[in-house]
Amino acid sequence: MDFGAKRVRRRADGSVSKADFALNLQLLGDRRHRLAHRVKGRDVRPLLPGTPLKLARGDWVFAVLPAGQTWRRVCWRSARVTAITQTGATLVTEERRAFDSVPPAMIVRQIPGLLKPGQVVRVHSGRHLPFGRVATVRPGTVEVTTPWLGRSRVVSVRRREVLPIREGLYPSSPVIYRFKSTRRMGTMVTVERKYRWVLGAEGVVHRLRWDRVKSVPIARRYKPGDRVRAALPVGLKLASITRTLGRHVLYEVAWSQTRRTLVPFSQLAPP
Repeated sequence: MDFGAKRVRRRADGSVSKADFALNLQLLGDRRHRLAHRVKGRDVRPLLPGTPLKLARGDWVFAVLPAGQTWRRVCWRSARVTAITQTGATLVTEERRAFDSVPPAMIVRQIPGLLKPGQVVRVHSGRHLPFGRVATVRPGTVEVTTPWLGRSRVVSVRRREVLPIREGLYPSSPVIYRFKSTRRMGTMVTVERKYRWVLGAEGVVHRLRWDRVKSVPIARRYKPGDRVRAALPVGLKLASITRTLGRHVLYEVAWSQTRRTLVPFSQLAPP
């Protein structure tokens, strides 16, 4: 079962801010490089596998939540648990958006342990949770270098707003998945025996066979001349590293003598 195979003409859920629009222009390019597939999303909460709910009221977690007004398109967010029910948890985001019946399979608890410089994390910075590398660790706060609008920036956040990322098929970790005839990059949501639930590049959750999903060594650092697979709007493209920027959180890649662009480190994979 693979949700989201049909094309639709409706607009994506939720409004797009000027900052998000500028970010799309930086990372996705102009109209010639728009997504090749329009993927229809759906609310998959009733279909997810059941997992134990090991949470308490007041916990801060990372969860897959709606990007707009419906559950058809979602993204990773930081939120606080306000209630526990038989159908899931009630979560409230920093801007006080409340979501009921969030299933355990869509929630990730904080990973205990010390952070260290260079470690890959997801950080609660803005509307989404971008990947970044830890710059410094201070009492009560963490500074993380993340890509932003084609540049790198350092953000200072509280420890509970940082999610360490483990390589492998773990929730929120990057993966490569096959969609129709293309390979794309997304993030793992949960594992179900022979299937993998993946949050795709379009903000849609897919249920895919195990052999269609592969983990990405996100902690790897590349150097000029290395060959990589870069996640571009039309899928993964074979390219070469030409420059590294911002402590290895951004890379310039080229796939011809005249075609090159900047790609976040979380959107690169070995060839």
